[in-house]
Amino acid sequence: MIGMICQHMETRLIILHRRMRLIICQRHLRNANHCHLMCYTSRTPSSPRHARYRASAM
Repeated sequence: MIGMICQHMETRLIILHRRMRLIICQRHLRNANHCHLMCYTSRTPSSPRHARYRASAM
């Protein structure tokens, strides 16, 4: 009985851990994309659309 409960908790923890890692990865990817976009917009000659995007991204 206790063994089953422990196993159940373990699987729940693994699922939680996996979900947390997914969320962290997604957040990291979003940050990387944001940085890349910022670099890209700052490198290209400033068009009004890029300027507006940069202002909204801030």
